[in-house]
Amino acid sequence: MASGAFFDPLVLLRVAPVLTSTMAMRFSHDQWFFLDNFSKVAPEHRQKVNEIIPSYFTTFFMRGIWDIGMFYTLTPATGFTNFYSRPNGAWKWYAAGTALAILHLAFAPLVSTSLSLRRLRQNSIRGQY
Repeated sequence: MASGAFFDPLVLLRVAPVLTSTMAMRFSHDQWFFLDNFSKVAPEHRQKVNEIIPSYFTTFFMRGIWDIGMFYTLTPATGFTNFYSRPNGAWKWYAAGTALAILHLAFAPLVSTSLSLRRLRQNSIRGQY
């Protein structure tokens, strides 16, 4: 089966970075699309949203972080594997894609810090700690 007659594992390895990064982007877009709706509610529902969204976001984040973590780990891993296997001429593209995927991860601490600071600021304005 692994002879390449029906299924070539090398082809799967070559397309894996594209597949995993596409899946991560799709998941991220779904998050944005769904959570953005909370920011566009009518003023009469704003209080309900303010009460619901913190617990909802925590639950949503904790369930989704595993998917994102898996995709964001598989993309550089398969990119490194492709880079080191030196496919004919394409290894530079795998190196560039892997570098960009890793650099993208550098923004995670900035975003999480920004969200934490925003939450602290909002809680201090409301008198909550």
